[in-house]
Amino acid sequence: MEFSVTTVNALEGKMLAVSETVSKLANCAKLENVTVDMLKQRGVTKDILAGLVLQMVGVIEESKTVLKAAVAKLDEQKSEIVDNQRTLIQTQQELIQCKTDKLDLVQKTVETEIKTFSEVVKMNNPGNSMSTEKLKNVVRSAITDSDRSKNFLIFGANEEMLCEGMQIDEEHLVPEMFGLLELTQYPVIEKIQRVGEKKSDRNGRPIKVTLRSAIAVHEVLRKAKTLKSANVSGYNFHFSKLYLSPDRSLDERKSRQKLVQEMKGMITKDSSKRYFIRNDKVCVAD
Repeated sequence: MEFSVTTVNALEGKMLAVSETVSKLANCAKLENVTVDMLKQRGVTKDILAGLVLQMVGVIEESKTVLKAAVAKLDEQKSEIVDNQRTLIQTQQELIQCKTDKLDLVQKTVETEIKTFSEVVKMNNPGNSMSTEKLKNVVRSAITDSDRSKNFLIFGANEEMLCEGMQIDEEHLVPEMFGLLELTQYPVIEKIQRVGEKKSDRNGRPIKVTLRSAIAVHEVLRKAKTLKSANVSGYNFHFSKLYLSPDRSLDERKSRQKLVQEMKGMITKDSSKRYFIRNDKVCVAD
């Protein structure tokens, strides 16, 4: 027998039926107040009592079966709880290990940059050692590069954005854009802000978006091309004209600009081909 609420209710119903029978025979509302004399006075025979005893024995036997099933169910649930706790502990350990690996990676990056920078300083100034301020700059650079992976930039949105004639802010734009990207999971937004000096013309400053996860940023950038086919009306700008970019460092931006200039030169020479930038080099589509 499998233990369930149904089996318990059925057993309870049988117990109540026997109790009600005894109460009626003794003409007593409460079963605990029934006495032998009451049953004798009501003319209850031995045969009737024997039948009641057999019913009670049947209920007792069924109760034993239900109790055994309940014990088995509790043992099963106890095993599941133990397994879940073991899984939880393992997951926590994996999470701790993951965080440790990331910290180790940052530490190795810092140590590498410190070593490289120190070698450059010694080469240029053999008598000088690395100053505290320079060391701080190296560490700050390593940490900034790690945080930058959780950011991306939006270009092409007007400084003053309108939707159906009503002014909106960046907190309205970004969720609307995420809806168009058809992401597998809606990312957690930690910060949205305009960056750069505000100009007097209509061209809006870039919008910097910080997400909780670098993986989410990667998916957003990977699906950014779907905005080109976006058909959204009511705004004073076009979603299809928005351009999403990683949050690059100054050196990365300079390198990117050189690649863009190189690609423009290749387009001028042969515009019949399609060019694109990938892995820090200009590529030609097959």
